[in-house]
Amino acid sequence: MSQADHDCHILMVEDNPGDARLTQRLIGQLPQPRPSWKQVTTVADALTEIARGGYTVVLTDLDLPDSSGRETCHRLVGAAPDLPIVLLSGSQDEVALEEALAMGALDFLVKGEFDASDLHRVLRLAQVHGSHRRLIAYSLSLGSPPPPPVPHGDAASWSGELATSRDLLLTCQKALLHLSQASTASSATAGQRAVLQRLEHSTEALLVQMAALLQAPARQPPHS
Repeated sequence: MSQADHDCHILMVEDNPGDARLTQRLIGQLPQPRPSWKQVTTVADALTEIARGGYTVVLTDLDLPDSSGRETCHRLVGAAPDLPIVLLSGSQDEVALEEALAMGALDFLVKGEFDASDLHRVLRLAQVHGSHRRLIAYSLSLGSPPPPPVPHGDAASWSGELATSRDLLLTCQKALLHLSQASTASSATAGQRAVLQRLEHSTEALLVQMAALLQAPARQPPHS
C-alpha cells in the first residue's frame, strides 16, 4: 500500500469469530504500512464507533445479532452517508447485494472468495471515494461566503484557494482514470466499475464548475 494507507482505519462489523480471524489475517498480508482496524459485533456498537469518527471504511457482515440484510446496510449508511461501507457477504445473492449498493454501500466481497489483493483494491477504492467526498465538501464550502466579513486584501487568497482546489481535483481525476483503466484488466466487480464511473463523472462536473469560478470576477467583501 501507499503511504496514504498508513492513515487507513478499518471498522470491522463481524460477529462470527472465524470470519473475523480470516479478515484479520488478510489485513496482515497487506503491504506495509498496513491499515489499523477495530472489530465490533453489532450494528449498535458500530454506530457508536462511527459517531466517534476517525474511520476510513466500514467492513460489515449483513447478518448480525441486532440487524440483518437490508436493515444493516440502511442503518449504517444512514448514520454515515459519506463513510464508505463495504459488505462482507456469505451469499452470492447478487440481487440483494445490488440492492445494498443502490442504498449507498460502496461495494461487496463474498466471504471465502476474496483474498488480500481483493481487500487491498477495495480499501484503495474506499480511500479514493473518501478523498472525493472531502473535495466536494471543500469546493462547496468555497462557494459560500464565510460568516465574518472578508478583508479586501483576501481576493488573491481566494483565487489561490480555488487554484489549489482545482489542482487537487485534477490529481483525483488522474487517479480515477488510472483506477478505471486498471479495473477493466482486473477482476473488479461490476459494482466497483460503476462507482468509479460515477466518481469520474462527478469529478469532471466539479472541474467545469471550478473553471467557471476561476474565470469569474473576484469575490467582493460584504458592505458594512
